Amino acid sequence: PKFLIGKGSLQGFIKGAFGMQFSTLKLTSPTDVYTSTDAGLFAGLGAGAMKRFKGNMIVSLEYEWGYLSNSYYNDGFTHSVMLGVGKM
Repeated sequence: PKFLIGKGSLQGFIKGAFGMQFSTLKLTSPTDVYTSTDAGLFAGLGAGAMKRFKGNMIVSLEYEWGYLSNSYYNDGFTHSVMLGVGKM
């Protein structure tokens, strides 16, 4: 879910995410190939801002921190910065 903060053409938001994630691992050496798959949970929190322009155009910038419960990762933390352009 995304919760909007403020009114008008510039709005902030906070959001949460929860779901499943899947990974595939492939290691190749001169003598062998090792493949494996794993799955786990994903949980994340994010915040950002949306700017509405004339008409129905929107530009969005957000940051999201996430945690992946997967045996392939050392700590499982991810950080994402996303820029989006779209229509309402």
